[in-house]
Amino acid sequence: MLSSEDADQEMRAVEQVLASYNCYKLFAQQEYYLPRYKKWRSLSEYQKELIPWYGDYLEDLKRAIECNAAFLQEVVQFAQSMMGISSDVNEWPTPSRTDMEKTVSMISQVYREWSHESKNERSLATDRILKGLQTYEEQNVIGKDGIKILIPGAGTGRLMADLVIQGYYCESNEFSYHMLIMSMYILNGGLKEKQKEIYPFIHTFSHWKSRNDQLQSIFIPDFNIHEILAQNNRMAMSSGSFIDCYGSNDRIKASNTYSASPSMKLTRAQMESAFDVVITNFFIDTASNIIDYLYSISHVLIPGGIWINFGPLLYHFECDDQVEDTFEVDPFTGEKSNVHEDVPLKGLELTAEEILDVSTNKLHFKCLNEEFTIPSGYGRSLSQNTVPGYMCNYWVLQNNLVKE
Repeated sequence: MLSSEDADQEMRAVEQVLASYNCYKLFAQQEYYLPRYKKWRSLSEYQKELIPWYGDYLEDLKRAIECNAAFLQEVVQFAQSMMGISSDVNEWPTPSRTDMEKTVSMISQVYREWSHESKNERSLATDRILKGLQTYEEQNVIGKDGIKILIPGAGTGRLMADLVIQGYYCESNEFSYHMLIMSMYILNGGLKEKQKEIYPFIHTFSHWKSRNDQLQSIFIPDFNIHEILAQNNRMAMSSGSFIDCYGSNDRIKASNTYSASPSMKLTRAQMESAFDVVITNFFIDTASNIIDYLYSISHVLIPGGIWINFGPLLYHFECDDQVEDTFEVDPFTGEKSNVHEDVPLKGLELTAEEILDVSTNKLHFKCLNEEFTIPSGYGRSLSQNTVPGYMCNYWVLQNNLVKE
């Protein structure tokens, strides 16, 4: 249970994300529309006559921004009603530029996870994941309803929804409030097929074959969420960092993403051997210390349980110059050590081979299947074929550690 101070901080963090959603229209107009309008106005009359359509294009761009803003306003209003958040936006924290960039990326995230157009992209992961689950069922002679799955880094919840529809029980975990608020709206907002229109491609201006491709609108979701997922009791979602909510109570240093509080230690103890399957989909490269992730996966899996992974190793902190404060905690007294270290967020970018080596030779996993260099996009328009995608890895590892 959160202390009153922690609860206040959490609410302020939520309000800051809602404020960034609320400010999307102004930000997008200043960032994407206004510079191009000024550029257009700066041209000579002769140059304007060479591209007479550009003025109309700018008006279309402005209307697309307004459409995205209307969608995000509905998300804000839904979150306010669900969470009892003050409607006085003047009381909300001011969003940072990073907050605004994350908000812009949410439009692409929704397109990637909830559009018909992204089905083939999603299926690269989903088909392999379902194959791994089917093999696990057959080997253990167990039905889908007897398998408990954890999905850390769940995004806006699409993989969870797909697996729940297949009959599995899934618990998802997400650290980003941008993702959590959007997933709350998508999964609980009563959306019907193709009910909402968005413009996911208007924030990039390179690699286009035609202007119509950039201004293509997309309708989401691609199925009737209200009808299919309403009153479903096979899915749950938790907020917080993966290692804080599900990690081991030892062998991980305390930090801003791993708390030494008694309540979190109890939560983590309860998560030991709590899941049959862990699925990491475009997730493990979000780690500052990927070994923490590996320990946590081992911690939550039952003996014989499996870890299914799909995604690239494009480490999020590779070029980040920030540091975090880490320290040891006495396991008996709970006291923090006097030795605090400012540790770089970057610096532990293990390769796929190194991750598998640590997992199989040190952490008692057995490799059941592996596949490398699978080309995959991530929320790009189908017309942007010239843009390089990601090279993804897929593996299924079995936890062979017998826990005492």
